[in-house]
Amino acid sequence: MKNEDFKKILMEWKTKELPLIKKRELSVNLNPTQIVTITGIRRCGKTFFLLWIAKNLLKKFDREEILYINFEHELLTGLSSRDLRKLFKSHRELFTKDVKYLLLDELPKVKEWDIWLRRVFDEKKYRIFITGSSYDLRPEELSYALRGRTINYMLFPLSFKEFLKFRELKFNEKELILEEKRGELLKELRVYLEFGGFPDVVMKDDDFEKIKLISSYFDTIILRDIVEKHEIRNVRILRNFLKYVISISSNYFSGSKTEKYFRSIGEKVSKPTILDFYEYAKRAFLLLPIEIFSTKAKLRFQSPVKTYVMDTGFINYINPRFSENWGALMENVVAVQLHRLKESNPRVELFYWKEYGKQEGKEVDFVIKEGLKVKRLIQVTYASDFDEMERRELRALVKASELLKCKDLVVISWDLEDEVEFSGKKIKVIPLWKWLLG
Repeated sequence: MKNEDFKKILMEWKTKELPLIKKRELSVNLNPTQIVTITGIRRCGKTFFLLWIAKNLLKKFDREEILYINFEHELLTGLSSRDLRKLFKSHRELFTKDVKYLLLDELPKVKEWDIWLRRVFDEKKYRIFITGSSYDLRPEELSYALRGRTINYMLFPLSFKEFLKFRELKFNEKELILEEKRGELLKELRVYLEFGGFPDVVMKDDDFEKIKLISSYFDTIILRDIVEKHEIRNVRILRNFLKYVISISSNYFSGSKTEKYFRSIGEKVSKPTILDFYEYAKRAFLLLPIEIFSTKAKLRFQSPVKTYVMDTGFINYINPRFSENWGALMENVVAVQLHRLKESNPRVELFYWKEYGKQEGKEVDFVIKEGLKVKRLIQVTYASDFDEMERRELRALVKASELLKCKDLVVISWDLEDEVEFSGKKIKVIPLWKWLLG
């Protein structure tokens, strides 16, 4: 790495005009005492979030005091930690002010980046923010690489509230009493459920371009975050597995049943390999599993997990569509939103509930536990009026309420709002749009 190359990159940052950046819901401390890491699935907006941090810092500091570098720059390929030693030397030769903030995009592309970063952080001269590929900055990897020096924030694809903001759509809550206005909002909600929340997808007007982007994101995640990271040889089996597990979103995943399924279609793949593939997809932030609620660790380990996909665009456009399943899409969006809320409160845990030992037993979609207490039980249904709701779902809420000692019972519906009494329990019915915007 030549010193002149670093100087070119530093001057590019000095003269760079920052794009228009819309604020995300994620809040981070701009004056941290630890290294701030921003993780999340590819293409969810981590680079723009880092530039948003830069834009806010520039209100107080000179451009020379904030050092932003994108390590995907063509001049920075093949860097090692030794090359990074020239970074501050180049900065000193060009500018007069000392660096106060380091904003390092895709830093893990640098060989032995963690060794260099630990040394720089221990000097206590800089506030440091970094992003990286989904695998490199997983919390479990970070705890080893940076040894307690980091605080991690997870960025998701756009929430429905962010989706409306990015599309510059505003709905006044009082106006939504009118059916026409609420119809417009529900139309946007259907678009969100169909194409998901990746920022670039949301900003496209053409449906064909949206679908092509979703497909390209899926291919990139397979190649960069799974195949390359884990040296997968049989890419065809991996791709078929991921397509299968996406097709069962909002349903149960079992390694044994998946092995039988692949055997039934003439594919020979072992259960350990299937479980490895699932773990790799989880590490790439493609899948969000939820365990069964139980005080017994053995039962949690042996029971299938409910599997959700990070973005509903994958559900609709990675596999051929033969029917619309709005109920499953609604449940998947609720699961992602609950994971988003969980990231902001580490005391929150998510589970599903099912009657133990019964094949067709009662089930509750989501159990929200905070600390030692179960705070809320949630069912999700596409029903648009009370008569359409399955009594089985309501009976499950009541049964779980009694066993888990939880009084806060919620049904998230398509567009029905009410409070009903069922078997002596009060159940709040909330429209999906209102729950997502609340």
